Amino acid sequence: LEDFEKKTGDSFKPKYYHYNKRLCAHDRRSIMGCQRCITICPADAIQSDGDSSIKVDPYLCQGCASCTTECPTGALTIAFPNYQTILLRIQQLIEGFNSISGQFPSICFYQEKSSQNKQATVNQINKLSQQLPENIIAFPLHSLAVLSVEILLACLAMKALSVKVLVTKNTPKSVKKLLKRNIVHAHHILKNIQQQFGGKYYTPNI
Repeated sequence: LEDFEKKTGDSFKPKYYHYNKRLCAHDRRSIMGCQRCITICPADAIQSDGDSSIKVDPYLCQGCASCTTECPTGALTIAFPNYQTILLRIQQLIEGFNSISGQFPSICFYQEKSSQNKQATVNQINKLSQQLPENIIAFPLHSLAVLSVEILLACLAMKALSVKVLVTKNTPKSVKKLLKRNIVHAHHILKNIQQQFGGKYYTPNI
């Protein structure tokens, strides 16, 4: 233990979120309001700061993104990785698959292992890909809670045939609840689009 205390080094701990206090609806004029991010955070990294806003402990935050998806005002948003990067990668995969096969794939999102070993992540992707049909692309995410309604529908707008989410026993209950809610909302939107156009257009599945 004494030797361990003397050791020094650096480790990479990204800041996963952006917080805009002006958009936060947690507290206004000493009246308690929204507490969604505090309630859903599985790491207890978010607390009320007693001054009309919240505070997030960047060291406790594990980047699950539950708070950013739950936030109704956009005060909390993802910083690492951001939505634009995720959507760009998805678009590149779909277009690449289409250019080779002449068809469009389905996307299967799954949570990558908590490891800084890139080879471990590559091995995980290869193993999962071998277990899936050829027309399904496995797409790793730092956290499944990143899957907002916008991302789910954007995949379909990019002509993905369907969107699938791999949930395991290790997926936190709060994330499962959030995923279920977002998928239900996406289904309602797709159903309304289909009704609006009289069922003339094919509606992919989530």
